[in-house]
Amino acid sequence: MPELAGVAEDFDRLVATLRDSAQSLRRAAEDNAHAFKTPIAVIRQSVEPLRRALPAENARSQRALTMIEKSLDKLDGLVSFARRMDEAAADLLAPNRRRVDLSALVERMAGGYTGLLAERRLHMRSRIDAALVVRASEETLETIVENLVENAVSFSPPDGGVSVRLTRSGPWAELVVEDEGPGVDPANLERIFERYFSHREPGRGMPEDEAAAHQAGAAHFGIGLWIVRRNIEAFGGRVRAENRPTGGFRMTVALPLAG
Repeated sequence: MPELAGVAEDFDRLVATLRDSAQSLRRAAEDNAHAFKTPIAVIRQSVEPLRRALPAENARSQRALTMIEKSLDKLDGLVSFARRMDEAAADLLAPNRRRVDLSALVERMAGGYTGLLAERRLHMRSRIDAALVVRASEETLETIVENLVENAVSFSPPDGGVSVRLTRSGPWAELVVEDEGPGVDPANLERIFERYFSHREPGRGMPEDEAAAHQAGAAHFGIGLWIVRRNIEAFGGRVRAENRPTGGFRMTVALPLAG
């Protein structure tokens, strides 16, 4: 319709601007992370010969080097955190949408956790219906599944189980990830999706070496589930968190099936 030609042109320009902005954000996130991580790596490599050169009995100097290494770990985490934040913002500006076989993606990713599960003395139960296709970004879906499964693994007690189910529910593909961990305080069920909120207690659900790193300042920045919800909603889906009646925690993601 000629009357709408101007509106259509404005809309096309808006879409192009959003895509360019998203691409610029992704490039800036990558460039900035590289710029910061290079000097961090140099400092980390320089600390090791200093530690070897210092006498072991010089407790004060050894503590100083330990503090430097812990601060580098925290700084490295902050750089990764900032990059993920920028990439999440770019995905919200211009999410890539194409047909993705979610069944194949979830099955492939679930199979990739064999080593980690064995290391944590955990087992996984999975039920994945075939041929569930959604319109989304494959990379973003991988990030969503990774966050959900690794969150469940990190909170599961030794010899516990993680469950991954992908089923059809009417016009939706429903992904459910469950664990046998401590669950979440009901007052915080909605807050876990807030940016910067972490419901993880120091050392909770982590091996001893990871718990020590956490105590030393390697913080959980509380953005994993925030990114999960923002990305799911960008694809027209929804996510729900709840404690299981029998103990543990459940995350349910619903994405519209592709027509």
